[in-house]
Amino acid sequence: MLYTSAKTDVGVWPWSQTLDDGQVIYGAVEADTFFTATYWLLDGDTPRKMPIPPKATPGEIFEGYQLVTLQQDWVIPEQDASFQSGDLVAFELNSFLKSGVLPRVQLVFRANERQAVNGVAVSSAGALLSINDNVTGRLLTLTRTNVGWQTNDVELPGTGRAGIAFSDKKSPIVFINYEGFLSPDSLLRFDARTSELATLKSLPAKFNTDGLVVEQKEVLSKDGTRVPYFLIRRDDVKFDGTTPTLLYGYGGFEISLLPSYSPGLGRMCRD
Repeated sequence: MLYTSAKTDVGVWPWSQTLDDGQVIYGAVEADTFFTATYWLLDGDTPRKMPIPPKATPGEIFEGYQLVTLQQDWVIPEQDASFQSGDLVAFELNSFLKSGVLPRVQLVFRANERQAVNGVAVSSAGALLSINDNVTGRLLTLTRTNVGWQTNDVELPGTGRAGIAFSDKKSPIVFINYEGFLSPDSLLRFDARTSELATLKSLPAKFNTDGLVVEQKEVLSKDGTRVPYFLIRRDDVKFDGTTPTLLYGYGGFEISLLPSYSPGLGRMCRD
């Protein structure tokens, strides 16, 4: 028996990480609630707890640093450091594995109130950060420097949904999924050596997009929250209150409704 969870836990499952030298470390994820979990290292006779908060998700290892996305604030008194929910942080994993002491934690990326970190892809030529920004997808190259971590935008085909499909530390190529209200689901190829982005494959278009436009707007709710929404319309629509409108929205369980390609919706916008 490698690890046994409590009867009150939501579940337990295996976890592993591949270090930069190719060594694989193994562990277990113990979820005591739907949103909280403890990550255990099974590298000895006694499980060792990963030094991260319950609402935090460890990601890839980049240049020896364990990347962690926070879903709660994290105060580390002994380091005189504090981080916010939504931050992407990092610490030297090998240092922790050897000493059992949490090394100094660094801020990699701080999301604003309209952003959320999706994940990081690590290739042989660099790292790529995927975020949601005001319910649209953005990709940023991630670089560790002597003065901190830096990001640079990757130019996408438009304002849509973008996410990391596949990456490998042995290859400089990262594959990206992209789609928008007027753009069918596509597979893109990102070369981390040159930051070049190219379309490899795309599903066939199901409706004519000529004369259609997509606008992002905001509406103020009763409690003062600015709620973003997208308006998909013909470019000759008159704003006189006579145009039939289909209104749809969703948001819950930390899930946002992102841009997506819908042949039925696209055809209705033309009629």
